[in-house]
Amino acid sequence: MTNQEYANGLRMLADWYEGHPKAPQPYESRLLTFNEVDLEGVRAVLRAFRGSWDKEASGGLMYFHSTFGPFKLKMYTPQGSVCTRRLVGDL
Repeated sequence: MTNQEYANGLRMLADWYEGHPKAPQPYESRLLTFNEVDLEGVRAVLRAFRGSWDKEASGGLMYFHSTFGPFKLKMYTPQGSVCTRRLVGDL
């Protein structure tokens, strides 16, 4: 799906919810997750949403967390795609 198709679908969904105010929201409706994003995708998302992002490395992945209006944003990518390994200290 292209970004334009995705945006059109979100507009359709918003229109549907406005027309059905008693309809329940989907599970985790406030969480938007971008997974396995490459370096260019990470840069694009971070720049587009601006604001501050919390970062956390765990299990070989780098996680980014932020908010956008009522939504929680989460993005993760392999740590090696966004971090440069550095040797610190003496051998």
